[in-house]
Amino acid sequence: MTSLSKLVLAVAVIAAFSIVTYKLVNTQTLPFNGAQLNSPTSNNNNGSEPAPDAQAQNNTQVDNPLAIKNDAEWPEIVDKDDAKVAADSRPTFSTSGNSASTYPPLSGYDVGVEPFTEESVSALIKRLQNDPTLVQEIMDEFRVETDPKRRDRLKLLLGKVANPELVPLAQEMLYSGTNDSQLAALDLLRRVQQENPAARTLALDVLTSSSENDVLVAAINVFSIPVPISADENQAILNQMLSLVEHDAPMVRQRSISTLSNWGGGSENIMPVLLTGLTDSDMGVRRTAAYALVGTSGNNEEAKLALLAAAENVDEHRGVRRAAVLALQRMELDPQTAERAEAAKLSMRKVVQQ
Repeated sequence: MTSLSKLVLAVAVIAAFSIVTYKLVNTQTLPFNGAQLNSPTSNNNNGSEPAPDAQAQNNTQVDNPLAIKNDAEWPEIVDKDDAKVAADSRPTFSTSGNSASTYPPLSGYDVGVEPFTEESVSALIKRLQNDPTLVQEIMDEFRVETDPKRRDRLKLLLGKVANPELVPLAQEMLYSGTNDSQLAALDLLRRVQQENPAARTLALDVLTSSSENDVLVAAINVFSIPVPISADENQAILNQMLSLVEHDAPMVRQRSISTLSNWGGGSENIMPVLLTGLTDSDMGVRRTAAYALVGTSGNNEEAKLALLAAAENVDEHRGVRRAAVLALQRMELDPQTAERAEAAKLSMRKVVQQ
């Protein structure tokens, strides 16, 4: 072997040794520390740029503990006990500006803007029973609302809620000096008076202090539905109505007579007022008085004669005559009076047919 051949062989051996040593060093297995998933040679980064350090990502998550996790980020649940623990550990946040976090977001500002459906009213009433914050918001809206249609919708809702703050709200609106606010407040009292004696007391105060006819009528209407109350309170209501049966305004007289009938319980003490109403100058008052006599004592001969006179009067308004006949039919009549009442009824039918 020549010297040149020996030199070439030595160079080859040295090169081969260097290659083997390099591969052995670079193929050693390193401990897994999680950073390998984000190495520069990771397929997720395509080798284009270094991935952020995993620990830095973890620190970012720790610095935002209120971040809401979606369902995919929660740990897998393996049994019922784990399920309960995981469910209890999930963060809960109010889904509305109201106190009831189980309901979808809703502000009192948006309630009643559009007409209700039967389903929406039922759902709102159910919610208001458990959402006092929303009740307060609706009360605030009702206090300042000027649109009569929306105000009626809000009254419908508030009237279904047994909230003790409704009467103070009505009182505030009554003394605001605005006629519309007063009427709205009294209508609200009408809706809650059956469950709230304070509503009746406030309405009686209005009846003794107001001189506005429409306000008086609205205050009387608070008592449109009688409820079981003490004898003293019942008498106070009757006395107040008796003071209004001769009022100048026909509608005030009409509504007070109707209320006397509803709360008087067929008492003979109010009979003179009802009989006087049958001869009132206003047709509406006469008709109301006749209907008020329906179901009263069947042995009052004076009432029978007054009703018979109204029923047989061909010049009387048909509505008055019809009410008088109905009242007579509910009474205990002798054969002759019963025959006259039936004849009056038939005469009204003939007039309609003509």
